[in-house]
Order: sequence, then C-alpha cells, then structure tokens
Amino acid sequence: MEVIKITTLEKDVVEWFIQLKKYRKFEPEKEEPKQKEIEEVTLSEMIKVGAYYLSQNQLSYDELCWMLAEKQLIIQMGDENVTENDIRKMAAEKYLSIVISY
Repeated sequence: MEVIKITTLEKDVVEWFIQLKKYRKFEPEKEEPKQKEIEEVTLSEMIKVGAYYLSQNQLSYDELCWMLAEKQLIIQMGDENVTENDIRKMAAEKYLSIVISY
C-alpha cells in the first residue's frame, strides 16, 4: 500500500477550497414573478402600441368600429364564415353603444 504524503501547502489549499464551496452556496430566489402579471404587462404594452399606430392612421370612428367588428368576427367565426352583412351589423352595434352611452 502506497502512502500519499500531503504537504502543508496542499492541505491549506484543500481546506480553502472546502471553505470556499461552503460560503459560495447559491440559493435560488424564493419569489418568482407570477406569469399572470407578466402577461398583463405584455398585453397592456401591446394595446398601447396598437393604439398609437391606429392614432397615426387618423381613422374615423366609423372605420374603427368596422375594423374592430371585422377582427372580432374573424376570430369568433373564422375567415370563411364572416359576411359583409355580419360585419356591418356588429359595427353598427359598436357605434351605437358608444353614441347611446354619451
């Protein structure tokens, strides 16, 4: 059996390394941002950016109601199932809902 001789320098280095590992333990943060908050911020930012670009187009309120109705119906019913008459009805509902509320 071979005996390994450890010098004091090696011993000191090993002890230093053990101490270093002990003090450098990384503990993850316990609080993580909630996914819902991140989505709300992202949605809010997207709405602000979209509103900015719409304002740059200087569209009339009628055109905005038409665009909104068209997008909603396409999402709800699919692109093939939406007729111009459906869009016209929903756009009129949106327009009247604002006019009546004033």
